[in-house]
Amino acid sequence: MEIPRGSMEGQLALLDELRRQQMTVAQAMLEADQRKLFPLDLLALAALNRSLLTSSGFMSLMRARNLTSANAILRLQLDTILRLHAAWIAPNPHEFSTAMLAGERVNRLRDRGGRLMRDAYLVARVSEKYPWIARVYKETSGFIHLSDKHFLGSVSDVGEHHSVTFKVSPDDSHVPERFFLETAAAFVEATRVILQYIEGWVFTKSNPEIAEQLRREAPPESD
Repeated sequence: MEIPRGSMEGQLALLDELRRQQMTVAQAMLEADQRKLFPLDLLALAALNRSLLTSSGFMSLMRARNLTSANAILRLQLDTILRLHAAWIAPNPHEFSTAMLAGERVNRLRDRGGRLMRDAYLVARVSEKYPWIARVYKETSGFIHLSDKHFLGSVSDVGEHHSVTFKVSPDDSHVPERFFLETAAAFVEATRVILQYIEGWVFTKSNPEIAEQLRREAPPESD
């Protein structure tokens, strides 16, 4: 029986397909430009490996009905997008990759316009193309540190006469299904964005002349 795409399992099936695509694009990247290896390749490989690992963990958590931890992992997937975008807007993506892989903090590095690439700035820049990221980033950040998100997750029911039922358990089975579906759909979209960044680098690496022409024709960075 075909699983509907509008179900949580349907979204996880899409994610599984994206995992295969990420492994395919990793191979294409390593074989591009006569198998030359650049610093950005190393950053992209780290991003893909992290994405595959978080995707695997995310799928397991969702099927275990652990929405709290799944949302925290969604936040990690968004963080990977921010780091890739930082490389794209850095003065030199390869120098940025070298600095980051050497342990330099991204928020101490600057983009082509001279702006420090703090997370809030990167979220705003990425959201110019993907507007949904700003909202999801804000919502999922509440799952990283103990916050109101976790308090609300411990409430299983609010009854009449202001009675409240709390729960302490290893799953979020009391949470309505629509929230699982929203989180799964957001993770799928975040993974697609990561794949798009890597595919863009593979195109650039395979077609340096075309990429350079596009770079020259692009409008200058604005503050």
